[in-house]
Amino acid sequence: MPLPDFLPSSIIGGLASGERLRHALLRAVDEALEDTSGRKRQRLTTALNAATTALNAGRDTAVPTISARQNLAGVNVIRITCSEGLDPVAVPLAAAFTLAPARTITKVEVQGPWVLLHYAGAKYVAGDNPTVAYTQPAATQVRVQDDAGNLLATSAATAVTVL
Repeated sequence: MPLPDFLPSSIIGGLASGERLRHALLRAVDEALEDTSGRKRQRLTTALNAATTALNAGRDTAVPTISARQNLAGVNVIRITCSEGLDPVAVPLAAAFTLAPARTITKVEVQGPWVLLHYAGAKYVAGDNPTVAYTQPAATQVRVQDDAGNLLATSAATAVTVL
């Protein structure tokens, strides 16, 4: 069924927002139909805009940032801690990360706010002064992102704390 032409474009664009938007739209229509003064269209537009504004206020637009980099004690794993939970399905290829001194990354995992880089070779020790860099892959490849799809930005080589 086509949408009425009097709906604001901000509402039409937000229809994919789900059940909450559907309920807000129905409530706005009910309120507009109760109006007996002949201002139904204006009331409906105002109510729908208010519903869209309320829904958009709760939408996650913050990009995740890296807050810490640690080599976990006793294992060959570097844990990159981000500012928020990440999408566990969005696991980039090992090539998106660079370790120095050089180690081969054998596995990348995303769990909660962490990106875990498993590596082969000798475990880093404090004197190694290890660093890790992240280069956001091309749009055709999987990139680190939060659950809302906000992408982790490229990060230059930064010191890793050896535990």
